Parts: sequence; C-alpha cells; structure tokens
Amino acid sequence: MQRSQPLLKFEFAERAAARYRDDVELWRADHDAAMNDPWPLQELVEIANRAFEKFEALDAEVRRSSRAGGISDEDYERLDLKIEALFQGWLATSRLLKQDVERFLSEDDSVEGVAAFLAHVREVEAMLALDDEFFDHEEIAKLRDAAIAASRRGEVEPMLDDGRPQ
Repeated sequence: MQRSQPLLKFEFAERAAARYRDDVELWRADHDAAMNDPWPLQELVEIANRAFEKFEALDAEVRRSSRAGGISDEDYERLDLKIEALFQGWLATSRLLKQDVERFLSEDDSVEGVAAFLAHVREVEAMLALDDEFFDHEEIAKLRDAAIAASRRGEVEPMLDDGRPQ
C-alpha cells in the first residue's frame, strides 16, 4: 500500500522533531561552554523555527487533504493526534531552550529569530491549552455584559447593515 503524501511528510517531521530534541539536549549538556558563544543558540533557534514552520505546514496540508477527500477520516484522526504529539514534543523542547534564550538575551541580544521563536512558543501553548485553561470565563462574562450595556446605551454600531429597525 502506498503511503499518502501527508503520511510521508509526517515521517520527515518526526525525524526533524527528534533531531531538534537531540540538539537541544546536547546544548544543555555542555551548557556552560555553550553560553559563552551565541552561534549554537542561534542555530537552535533557527532549527526550532524551521521545525515549527514544517509542523504548521504539515498540519495545514493534512486539513486540506482531509477536506478534499484525499485522506480518510480515520487517517485524518490518526494524523491529527500525531501532529498534536509533534507540537507537544516541540513545546517541551522549546521550553527548555526558551530558558536559555531568555538568560542569554539578558546579556546579549544578538540572536536572530528570537522574536519569532518566542511567538511560536506562545502560539503552541495556546494551541495545546484546554479551553478551560485558555479562556477566562469570568472575564468573558464581564466583556459580554459590558458590550450589552454599551449596545443598550447606543454606543456601538450595528454589526450588520441588513435594514432591520434599530
């Protein structure tokens, strides 16, 4: 049986995740010497950013392929779980790297790609957060109540211009 394109790409993504984890572990093993030179940290940040971009592109391709009928629902569910696991692994490794990035940047801010790396970490944290952890229901209720009150006071524009009386 021939593997689908997303399945083949997933195998490459798994290997990229393993290499990224191994590289960060090696960096951390020789931490004292490594912290004196920004080059290895720069490389790890680039590897992290490339891995994130690959995983994100793979996720999008799997979703497109599923919508187009290119993969079965069963394969989609399996791949979706595997992609989530890729992001979980990436995040665990990136949290370790993030500690070193933040420590290094307090002394030297010459590492390129750090802003993107930190944004990717925040994005994956949000992506993997459970809804109850991500959404502050009390805050949402306060915002809802404030919006309703503002609407009743006539302080907001209608969302739709559909001719309904105001």
